[in-house]
Amino acid sequence: MSPHPTVLALLAFAASLGVATGVPAQQPAPRDLDPATAALVRAEFGLGPFELLAAWTRRELPERARLFFEPRGRSAELTVAFVATVDRGLWSEDPDVAFGAACHVSERSLDLAAIDRYVAITTPHLFDAELRFDWQVFKHVLSSAQVAQVLATAPPADAEVRYFGVIDLHRSMRGEHVPALCRILQGPDPVLRRQAFDVLASLAALGDQPRELLMRTLLAWPGDAMLEVVDYDDPAAGPAFVPHTCEPGPERGGWSPLLRAVLRHWFVDLARDRHPEGFDAWLARQAQAEQPGPWDVELALELLDSDLQHARWTGLRALREASDDPRVRAALARFAADPARSELDVAAALLAAGRLDELRSRLAHDSSALLAGLVGDRARTTESLAAVAFGAAPQTGLGALRALEDAWLDGTMGPLTFPEAMFEPLRAMLDARVQDLDVDRLAFVAATFPALRTRALADALLARSWDAELPDSVLAMLEVHDRDALCARLAATAAGAEWPGAALARLGAPGDGGELVRWAGDDPERVAQLGPSAGAREVGARLRDLSTLSAADRRPLRAAALAALAVAGGLPERVAAQWRAALERLPDEVARERLAVWAAQIEAGDAVGAALQQGPDAFVDGLGDCRDPRALAALRALRNRPGWHVQDTVLELAVAGDPDALAEFREVLDRHLYGYLDDADPSRRSLGGQLAWADYWLGELGTICCRRNGAGSALESVAEIDIDRWPEGGVRTQEAAARAWWQRFGPHLRPSRLAGRHVVAPH
Repeated sequence: MSPHPTVLALLAFAASLGVATGVPAQQPAPRDLDPATAALVRAEFGLGPFELLAAWTRRELPERARLFFEPRGRSAELTVAFVATVDRGLWSEDPDVAFGAACHVSERSLDLAAIDRYVAITTPHLFDAELRFDWQVFKHVLSSAQVAQVLATAPPADAEVRYFGVIDLHRSMRGEHVPALCRILQGPDPVLRRQAFDVLASLAALGDQPRELLMRTLLAWPGDAMLEVVDYDDPAAGPAFVPHTCEPGPERGGWSPLLRAVLRHWFVDLARDRHPEGFDAWLARQAQAEQPGPWDVELALELLDSDLQHARWTGLRALREASDDPRVRAALARFAADPARSELDVAAALLAAGRLDELRSRLAHDSSALLAGLVGDRARTTESLAAVAFGAAPQTGLGALRALEDAWLDGTMGPLTFPEAMFEPLRAMLDARVQDLDVDRLAFVAATFPALRTRALADALLARSWDAELPDSVLAMLEVHDRDALCARLAATAAGAEWPGAALARLGAPGDGGELVRWAGDDPERVAQLGPSAGAREVGARLRDLSTLSAADRRPLRAAALAALAVAGGLPERVAAQWRAALERLPDEVARERLAVWAAQIEAGDAVGAALQQGPDAFVDGLGDCRDPRALAALRALRNRPGWHVQDTVLELAVAGDPDALAEFREVLDRHLYGYLDDADPSRRSLGGQLAWADYWLGELGTICCRRNGAGSALESVAEIDIDRWPEGGVRTQEAAARAWWQRFGPHLRPSRLAGRHVVAPH
């Protein structure tokens, strides 16, 4: 009997990865178990370690030997032996041993070479009726190219992965996978079809994916009946895919025939029955990318009456070009008078109808009207706004600024796009009146609108009296503007308030630091923040005294003091935070003996050496920032430890500039390895907050939800950009909006100790 076609295709896929039968394409130096480990396992279970793996694969494992594969059934020595067995067994030439190891491997222990080996071993079993390897590991380690190969082969009906494989692989999908998903969407298997629909909708929400292909796919969509699954176990059950047929028609100017046909099919025809969820925002963006014409008025009027939000917004944008048509004016008047419409919809309708006087009457209390006014009459509306925001009484002016913030947010997703260019004239108007503004307005502007962070604004804030705590973002902006002036201002304020102490401690106290000693007192959390200021005489002396206390009940205070002293001595804060936690767990007798020794070592200029004596495996996170040969040596040793979190260690080595680790990091980016990057700390995804990797992460924003989340957190760990300010269903993709932000503010980003990332400096 000939093998099933899908099995042949899967074997071809495995061969394309370099392995067809479990023999590695890239075999490193032999990895043998040491004799003591082998002897320990054989004495306990009667079989050698690799024999146990092979027996597990063949389902011939003796009953007692099952304990070797159960964490609760193993001693500490056997656990070490098990981890080493799996680590080395993965590279065995015996396919049963290699597969058994792959089924028990820890994902974070896999470097790139091991990932290749793991995928080659497990892929031939992908369409088994029972998945014995960990699907969670498999789906995380596939590259974008490997995901494309998986999508190219339809699983048989009895394959376990058929029920979830496409939807679960969405984390690794990008625009390049759209063609394969479109084929699956129109294929014969309803289980796969439903998954492909959801993934395509997610991709469309964030990116402007292959435009014509996706529009033609949506035009062929028959409706929601195609998402019904009659029998999950029988691909032939349920409705067959019969594409909707429609000829787009001739070119008549305005919207392209294809776009016009898709808008009518999706927003009008399908909506009469049951509208399928997804793709609405994507279609609205495609409509916005083309200029409508007179031929499109009829369709735009139909869209205006739709129950679908994006359909209405598409109609409103199109009808702005035809407001002289009596039918359009009447329809817009009815729309604006409908009490069920939102303020944003009403404002867009008034703008489309050219009723600017009515919009101006609403500016003072309606942010949507303000947005519409800025779109329709930018110069006049900006002047009116500035007169209130910068010239009226403080609370009235603050209300106008808050309305501007709401309009700014409304303009990210609705029928009107916020005109960022209005900030340029507003900057000049702000500078002309900045000396007359109160602290509340100055701080609100600085915290809310990076485009309005002028040097005059920052100087005015530093000159004012602060009666209340300023937002962290404002303090960080003042830090990168004039650190010395901010420190002096905080020191003066600290005498009468408690809140400036934390900021002053992070910046470094001027003078002897007496005000910080009083601020911290015996509070361990405050003491832990004194590190950067420990160069001040009183702060340093206080930390030394606290770090050597002998009373057992003061252990948290001793740990906080020693960690803060180490930060002052150059230990990265990420390492110091973990060291502090380890110090708090020390037995009292060890603490009494070692704390004073470590304090002396730190004072002698060796904070890194003191921390490493705790053992580098206690705190890998941050070691790459040490730039110390001993830290690098420790990381390289950990990188080769069986079962260790190798991926985290590689990233730390890359942060430190290790050439091999940097090469692996670059290849991880090139392959778009979702799991490797998503499980990493956000700051490590940019190698310790380096701006150089921002372009990669900006590109990932336009892929899919999970990749977007990781990219957003990576970017937010580097700079004060807020990805969530731009919604998924916006008039621009999040990627386009974030790239525009980066182009506008990238030249003004400066590193801030207070924020722990780059902030937009006054400019």
